[in-house]
Amino acid sequence: EEACVGQECSADFDFLMRDDNQDGRVTREEFAGQTKHVHGGATDEAFACLDTDMNGYVTREERDALKKRFFMSRLSRLSEEEVMEWLTYQKCMPTDLSRYKKRLKEAHLNGLALWEVGVKNPSLLKEEFGIVSPLQRRTIVQAICREIEGLGCLGTVIDAGKGDSSMPGVGGGSGVGGLTH
Repeated sequence: EEACVGQECSADFDFLMRDDNQDGRVTREEFAGQTKHVHGGATDEAFACLDTDMNGYVTREERDALKKRFFMSRLSRLSEEEVMEWLTYQKCMPTDLSRYKKRLKEAHLNGLALWEVGVKNPSLLKEEFGIVSPLQRRTIVQAICREIEGLGCLGTVIDAGKGDSSMPGVGGGSGVGGLTH
């Protein structure tokens, strides 16, 4: 059996912890099982994002493919300041998160952190950031998933060979994805 290292082990451990019957597939119920205590924790939206073939379960391959698209997305490359702009810009985030702005800002979330709170463990939106509205949590997860697929306000995925320079708005202060408030 192959040994895993670092984040790969962590991702596999997390997957195995959710796969209650150890069949190599995580069902909607298994995915939600870890966050049952958080009613409306946006787990359905996160699961739908992961279940790309919509067959009712997530495989490691699906999770890994989505994670790869996430890392190639413009969203994953946002700085802390750009994440705050993205979270508060109506075209990107069609819900008012102003009452949570202080807590979100204090968390120093960069684009990479959005995988953890939006896809891997959406219950953190309530537990860590106090976002009590299930509708707002679902909207955040849906916005993250749209960005992963290149359908959000930031646009299409970045060509891995081009780097950040192709992202409008980075370094120029013109707003997230070249958008201004």
